[in-house]
Amino acid sequence: MDIIQGSAEHAGKVAELWNAKAQEPASWWFGSPTKTPGEIADLLSQGFSLVVAFEGESLVGFGLWYGPQLLGFTATNQEAFYRMLRVWAEENPGQRGLSVIPARDTIERQWMDELRVAQLAPLSHKPLKPGDDRASRKPWTYRAEADLDAVRIAIDKQFAEVAR
Repeated sequence: MDIIQGSAEHAGKVAELWNAKAQEPASWWFGSPTKTPGEIADLLSQGFSLVVAFEGESLVGFGLWYGPQLLGFTATNQEAFYRMLRVWAEENPGQRGLSVIPARDTIERQWMDELRVAQLAPLSHKPLKPGDDRASRKPWTYRAEADLDAVRIAIDKQFAEVAR
C-alpha cells in the first residue's frame, strides 16, 4: 500500500470514492453532498491538504484537512485509515485536531474510538417532535477533539501490536 500526498490529479478518484462513501450508511460520509473532481481540486487550491492511499492503481482511502481542522478521512481498510491519519498528525505536531462527526455508529468512528484519544462533545441534536421532552434529545453531531501527538503515538502502538 502506498500513502502519498494527494494533488489535483487525484481529484477524480477522490470524488468517486467520496460519492461512493456518501451512499454507505456505515460511513461517516453517508448523506454528504456529492463532489465533482473540480470541487475536490478547488478545496486543494484553497489550501486543504490531501493524502491518498493506493493499493496498486486502486484508491483505497483519502483524507482532507486544513491544518489541525479535519474535514475527514475514509478508507476501505483500517491500516490505510490509520496510516493516512498519522500523516495528518505528523503535519500538525503539538496541536489539537478538531472535527465535526456524526453521532451515529460508523466504521471510521469505530476505528477512531479504538485509538482512545478523541474527546467527544455533543454539537447538535436531533430535532424534537411536538411534546418531546428536551432532556431526551439525542446528539446528531459531535465535536471531536484530540491531541495530534497522542493520535500519532496511539497509531504507532496499534501497528506495534499488529506486528507482534
